[in-house]
Amino acid sequence: MRKRRNEAERFWEKVDRRGEDECWPWLAGKHKGYGAFREAGYRSHERKAPAPQVAYRLTYGPLREGLEIDHICLNKLCCNPAHLDAVTHSENMRRLWERGTCTGVRGKDGIVRIIVHPPRH
Repeated sequence: MRKRRNEAERFWEKVDRRGEDECWPWLAGKHKGYGAFREAGYRSHERKAPAPQVAYRLTYGPLREGLEIDHICLNKLCCNPAHLDAVTHSENMRRLWERGTCTGVRGKDGIVRIIVHPPRH
């Protein structure tokens, strides 16, 4: 009988863990530009969590309600916990604005428009 691997083993084998300060790219499936990981207890077609959220949870514990992950490295595929910060949505948007990165806004017509923000220093 084959031994079942725990969730952490299954997850980290899909991450290229490099140096402490480097990005650790997700190597498996993706959804909307982020790594997608099938969480324990779900079938493959059911719940797939964003890989950075799983990396955060496995390292620091559950993400508190009302918080989301900010990639301080700006790499959506990065799973290095040192590059992941749990922040409110408004803080995440404020940081995006300060960094001068792009955001998408869905209008009432359903069309997503990309807005490029210049850096704010």
